[in-house]
Amino acid sequence: MKYTVKQPIPGFEQIEEVEVETNDGITSSLKGCGEECIAMTLINTNIDHKINLPRAITTLLDIDENTSYSIYFNVVLHQDINKSVINFGAPFVFNEDNKTMAQVSLGNDLATLESLFQ
Repeated sequence: MKYTVKQPIPGFEQIEEVEVETNDGITSSLKGCGEECIAMTLINTNIDHKINLPRAITTLLDIDENTSYSIYFNVVLHQDINKSVINFGAPFVFNEDNKTMAQVSLGNDLATLESLFQ
């Protein structure tokens, strides 16, 4: 599925469109090309509507209570799966209705991260 990037992805500002492909039912691949092609492994935790998204992102992506959207987290896979790391501080939000996306940078503020799941 292809999505228009509504806010530059930090470090990959030249990417204007990305594609998400399901790998194995647990992980997906995010791919995009600009000046350089990128590929990231994402995980969808299926907690989409249990997260309180920042108003700036819901406005940017035109998300309301009736919008179908998905939230993915970047995962760095290690040979020993127990050493893999999920980045909860910068989820990717995808509006499934209008095919737009943006990455939310939440930083390392524990209070901000905890407020997502309340």
